[in-house]
Amino acid sequence: ASITLQGTTASMTAADHALAADIIATGTGGTAENLTLTTQATSALALDADVETYTLGNFVNSVTLGAAGQIVVGNAAADTVATGALTVTSSSDLGAGTNIVAVGAGSNISGATFTATGGTVGYNVDAATTGTLTAAQAAAISSATGTQNITLSNQATGLTLNAAVETFTLGNFANTVTLGTAAGSLAQHVAGGTGTDVLTLGAGAYTGNWSSISGLSLVAGSTSIAGVNSGAAFTGTPALLITGGGTVTMTAAQYAGLGAITAAGTDAITLT
Repeated sequence: ASITLQGTTASMTAADHALAADIIATGTGGTAENLTLTTQATSALALDADVETYTLGNFVNSVTLGAAGQIVVGNAAADTVATGALTVTSSSDLGAGTNIVAVGAGSNISGATFTATGGTVGYNVDAATTGTLTAAQAAAISSATGTQNITLSNQATGLTLNAAVETFTLGNFANTVTLGTAAGSLAQHVAGGTGTDVLTLGAGAYTGNWSSISGLSLVAGSTSIAGVNSGAAFTGTPALLITGGGTVTMTAAQYAGLGAITAAGTDAITLT
């Protein structure tokens, strides 16, 4: 059966919502509808695309957005909001609790704002084989099982890339990002944009594929990049900065393709 909302506010149980074949809600602007769910929403309850705003009850809720501009108002417990493949543009306050935005494959949430008054928001990108996030959203990734390629929509400044994400694609800005020394970070792929992109590395043996990188910054310790791009020369001529008495190992092809080299201490380069 279909349900027609006659006013700007209405309430129903999650079970009634799930049974409705369609919710007819024609209001917009000042007559936009706000539908309150009075019971727990579970199993990623599909929200109706015609309803502009959903207000969730004080339960551990799980819902899936029905439209790009749909707003979800959370409450006192932890809420999970799945995006599907939408390009989300709305601003939602998920309220208290440890809230999760589950980013779907192909989804772009960079134009959306998810806040949590009295709580927290984390981003689960398990299903996001591809997805687009802001740098701030990427910094709050809470889970990344599976295989992902996450595109950053804005400038990343001092961002430590999440080790569980296999590939990051940087935007066309002057980005500075850090690859850690966990196993996932050492094998991480990074695709630069058209701006000046600098990777800061730790002590470890890196083996990922890096493209369009403008600079490499190495801190104290022993770092190997000989396995990066299978030892081939980098695209472009990245500058190399070594600080704090670092030692870096690379292939002759990589060395030949470097730009300016700056060594700020007692540093060493070993060619394989």
